[in-house]
Amino acid sequence: MKLIYGVKDKPKFGQLLIFAFQQVLAIMAATIAVPVIVGNGMTASAALFGAGVGTIVY
Repeated sequence: MKLIYGVKDKPKFGQLLIFAFQQVLAIMAATIAVPVIVGNGMTASAALFGAGVGTIVY
């Protein structure tokens, strides 16, 4: 399996799904880990809502 892609290379559709799922898991873990580590009464749902609003604004 080729681990490095060139600028014009495109992975197969099955690999794209796996990469997309990996990205979703990484984003969810990072978004939920921040309120758990920081605390201060912030809930995971508030962090997810803030991330969603930030994405829309961006």
